[in-house]
Amino acid sequence: MPPTELSPLRRAVALGTLVLAGEAIFIPPFHPGRYFRTTVLDSFGITERQLGDAQAWYGIAAMICYALGGPLADRVGPRVLMALSLFITGLGSLYMATIPSLLGLKCLFAFWGASTVFAFWSPLIRTTSEIGGGESQGRAFGLLDGGRGLVAWAIAAVSAWAVGASLTAGATDGALRTLMFGYFTVTSVVAVVVWFGLPPTLGAGAQREPRATSAEVFQLLRSPAIWLMGLVVLAAYCAFKTFDFYGHYCEDAYGLTKSQSATLTAWLTILRVVGAIAAGVLADRWFSSVTMVLASFAVLTATFGALAVLPPRSDFLLVAVANMAIAWAASCALRGVYFALLAESDIPRTLTGSAAGVVSFLGFTPDIFWPLFAGGLITAAHEAGDPLAGYERLWLSLAGLSVFGLVAAALLRRRSLRAD
Repeated sequence: MPPTELSPLRRAVALGTLVLAGEAIFIPPFHPGRYFRTTVLDSFGITERQLGDAQAWYGIAAMICYALGGPLADRVGPRVLMALSLFITGLGSLYMATIPSLLGLKCLFAFWGASTVFAFWSPLIRTTSEIGGGESQGRAFGLLDGGRGLVAWAIAAVSAWAVGASLTAGATDGALRTLMFGYFTVTSVVAVVVWFGLPPTLGAGAQREPRATSAEVFQLLRSPAIWLMGLVVLAAYCAFKTFDFYGHYCEDAYGLTKSQSATLTAWLTILRVVGAIAAGVLADRWFSSVTMVLASFAVLTATFGALAVLPPRSDFLLVAVANMAIAWAASCALRGVYFALLAESDIPRTLTGSAAGVVSFLGFTPDIFWPLFAGGLITAAHEAGDPLAGYERLWLSLAGLSVFGLVAAALLRRRSLRAD
């Protein structure tokens, strides 16, 4: 049954299921380092650089799986693939609860890179695109990422409370174990929701449609638009991933405690809902997706530039938080619309999964290098006795990347205008 033949209620349930699944599967590999970074560092006895090294293995495995999983989404329905991926990913949480060695942590992140991407990511993007149809791509992807932000906020808020209680009792390792058992429960429950929430026939059209030929896939790879989209996603994803360092920055620069920084970042997460959904609606009703991308990169350039020059004094804490909040909302706005660029580029439906795989292959390479780069900057500055210098270099690097993304989006817009 094509998405257009689903009743409004079934479409809403299906999209809600995708929202739950789209965030739940990334909770185990990303939430601990994003909201409880210092707790993870203390529990494992490692530095920022070592954590970045371990997280890079996620990116290496994911890059391979983006390329392999794209064609799979064009041939197989999403329900079984996504439910199985969720459950397998949750199993990794149980292993992390044992507080493995650094080598074990690297292997775990590589495992998660495969389990969260190979049979999950392209089906998620393809199914969302199908539900959005021809006129509501921006809203569909905006609701997907905005809804994911709401799920992330709810999980992070509950987790911050649980971790705060454990840290008060002085049990750092116990706090991490509690988190990971909770994450296993979440992914397992959502796997069941996916099985019953997605209609068995949703996405089955991919099996009945003519399959993309090798010639069509190679033609896709020769399209400059696909690579420009990949560069847009790459620059945007670097900004998004830097949210993982916001809490640690507030601790180092403004003296917040671990519990305070976790609470702050949990509340900032709610802006993901606002940024992504607002960008999707604006893109569908008044502007194009590429226009929203241009505006978001301009905002990121200004806010990261401001963070680079802010003095680390307590009376500037609110200014710093405001800039981080605006940057976070802008990076989430980008996530809400950048895959809608696929529809605006007139890519055939039979190639949507493959196109998403190609864009993701390039765009999500920061999973490999960004934790190493950002963590290395901060660790080197700490070792040199000037930790804030590392953050200044990080903000300046992000301002430069935002300009890079702005240029890529401008070129993409120019190609689109020429095609019209």
